[in-house]
Formats: sequence, structure tokens, C-alpha cells
Amino acid sequence: MAGRKKAGIKSTGNGTGKNKEIVLSDLSADDLAIIAAGLSTLGEFFSFLSLIKLQQEAEKNKGQSVLTDFLT
Repeated sequence: MAGRKKAGIKSTGNGTGKNKEIVLSDLSADDLAIIAAGLSTLGEFFSFLSLIKLQQEAEKNKGQSVLTDFLT
């Protein structure tokens, strides 16, 4: 893609480059789609972990329905 700017990360500060900020106007639609897919995957992962935790708590409580309490 000719003429496309690099992804918008610019350095602020004097020479060290420690402070960096992302400029949204320089991100392409593809860049934003990749970021959104990553965040979505991360959300699904945490949902999976919460279900595992519910299962562990149900086993620990032996027969008390933690999942039913969660869904109501």
C-alpha cells in the first residue's frame, strides 16, 4: 500500500522515548480489527476461566448448585 503511514506510535519526551502514545487516526481498519479480535479472544478466555472456577466451587460445595445460583 503506497503512501500508507506507519502505525501511529509516537514518542513524547526528550530523546529517551519512554513515553509513547498510540495515535488512533494513524491506525488502519485492519489494525483496529486485529486489536478487536484480540480483545474478544481475551474476553472469551476469561469467560472460560470463570466457568472452570464455578465447576471447582460446585465440587467443593458437594451438591449445592452454584451454577443455578449464578444463572438466576
